Amino acid sequence: VPVDPVVSQISPTHFKNFVFEPYAKIFRHIRNKGAFSSFFVCGNATHILELMCQTKPDSLAVDENVNIVAAHKLIDSLNTRKNFIFSPG
Repeated sequence: VPVDPVVSQISPTHFKNFVFEPYAKIFRHIRNKGAFSSFFVCGNATHILELMCQTKPDSLAVDENVNIVAAHKLIDSLNTRKNFIFSPG
């Protein structure tokens, strides 16, 4: 379970340029080993949730700072089977 306490503080552009590929690589490696992954981020990561999904973890876990309605709409719009975990504080 990669946990990133600061990724919510960067722009989508910075996420794409600096964070996206390392996380995507981690999740591919975990999947290739036959295990499941979860991507947890602290803080309001609403603005990067779609990019987080695109790194292809098996589930997303967020805290109470994320706009939960927007998150559910995004997950539904992606027509994905991702698990979405909301962790209230």
